[in-house]
Amino acid sequence: MQRPLLFVSAFAAALLGAAPALAQTTIPGGSVGAGATWTAAGSPYIVQGDVIVPTGGTLTIEAGVEVRVQSSDGLGTGLDTGRVEIVVHGTLLVNGTAGSPVVFRGASTSAGSWYGIRVESDAAEASFSHATVRHARIGVSSNAPGTTTELTDVTVEDCSERGLFVEAGSPSVQRLRATRTAYGVYVDDGASAAIDEALIWDQGSFGVYVRTSTATPGDTTISQSTIYDSRYGVYAYGASGSRSVQVVDSILTANSSHGAYRTGSVTLQVTYTDAWGNGTNLYGTTGGTGNLSANPLYVSAPSDLRITSRSPCRYAGSSGQDIGALAYAGDATAALAGVLWTNTTLDTAGSPYTVAGDLTVPAGVTLTVQPGVVLRFATSDLMGAGVDAGRPELTVRGVLSASGTAGSPVTFSSTSTSAGSWYGVVLADGSTGSSLAHAVVERARICVTHASSTGTHTLQDLTLRDCSERGLFVEAGSPSVQRLRATHTAYGVYVDDGASAAIDEALIWDQGSFGVYVRTSTATPGDTTI
Repeated sequence: MQRPLLFVSAFAAALLGAAPALAQTTIPGGSVGAGATWTAAGSPYIVQGDVIVPTGGTLTIEAGVEVRVQSSDGLGTGLDTGRVEIVVHGTLLVNGTAGSPVVFRGASTSAGSWYGIRVESDAAEASFSHATVRHARIGVSSNAPGTTTELTDVTVEDCSERGLFVEAGSPSVQRLRATRTAYGVYVDDGASAAIDEALIWDQGSFGVYVRTSTATPGDTTISQSTIYDSRYGVYAYGASGSRSVQVVDSILTANSSHGAYRTGSVTLQVTYTDAWGNGTNLYGTTGGTGNLSANPLYVSAPSDLRITSRSPCRYAGSSGQDIGALAYAGDATAALAGVLWTNTTLDTAGSPYTVAGDLTVPAGVTLTVQPGVVLRFATSDLMGAGVDAGRPELTVRGVLSASGTAGSPVTFSSTSTSAGSWYGVVLADGSTGSSLAHAVVERARICVTHASSTGTHTLQDLTLRDCSERGLFVEAGSPSVQRLRATHTAYGVYVDDGASAAIDEALIWDQGSFGVYVRTSTATPGDTTI
């Protein structure tokens, strides 16, 4: 007779707040007491029916607790009479830690096997810290006003409909992790959310979905977040009313339909964001300040979405910080591609080098290529960016020091023998002080582009050959070129409108169309001398 009495007192004590020191605690469902606490000592908690935190009541769940929810509702009540739900009218405090999170999961591992956690409109407080919610229909839904609901370091996964459903109010959401749901975050009509440092990936339909119909809520902001491999990364819909959805300092990649999509009356603003590799990157918005579109160079997508050393997402934020949910943490970029954020020397010990995609030398950085070094650029662009997203290019905004010798030139070539198989070397506007001397550039689309309007570069003893369009393209500025050798291109030298050049001791032969072509349309450049 004692054993059944002990079993009854165990779940009753849990509901009333005096959790027993048992290996597991069974919760049949019903209202918790005024100050209930679920402890690690009583974990796991086997929940058989709807649990209700009543008005004036508090349920505190301590670090390390596992709440295991049955797949049928023993009470047959609530919003979904067939599924167990945790309903908050009072206060719910979920106090996990990084090392000991609180886990809510189904007894069955099937998505949608229980309903989820509902924060109702009369809730006093719902605070989630270091918690994981699995196998629910809707992981966490909040109908509470203002910032009553707060989520920090919360993971929602394997939920059949929605990870986080914001029905009302403006909850604060910090470092959300959402995967394998239909909607990672659904913000409904009349609600808004501040979503920061979220990592949302592998969604059935939407990373973040924001809907406006009749109400006029506050703005929804998605900042410092990474949304990967959904159908739509961010979807903003407005049937009527007024709403602004702002995406900033974020990365939107590998979303099969759109990175960010707007339709109807809603306003979508995307700034300081890398939208790349989506079916369509941006729709219904032209984007704004600070945007880029380039391979973010993850450690190993989709398993590890941290960015690596040469990622263009480093220092790309609105305050000069890394963008995306996961900042650079010391992982090297495996391929020679991306942005050289530190001074770099390529020596003969590593030669020949294969360049897998666009290589950028940013302002303030020097790339030194030693005599005798060969760089072979791939025929496809790993970065999928730049002037030509299909071909890799070397873009210099800082300084390129590529000074070979007569016996050991520096060579910029291709992994293919075909002309035009990579883009070429671009001395970008704003760059100055670069040197191309005793250097060979071959098999590019445009061997060397001088786009620096005011910079001074050293171009001498330069051989340009087998380039499909132009050998030297002077797009801007007035370079001085000594002892140029150009052959097997369409234009040996092309001097564009507004530019000029001083070409001395050049040998230009066997061109498809022009040796030197000088074009003036509207600008008034200086004189070109040959």
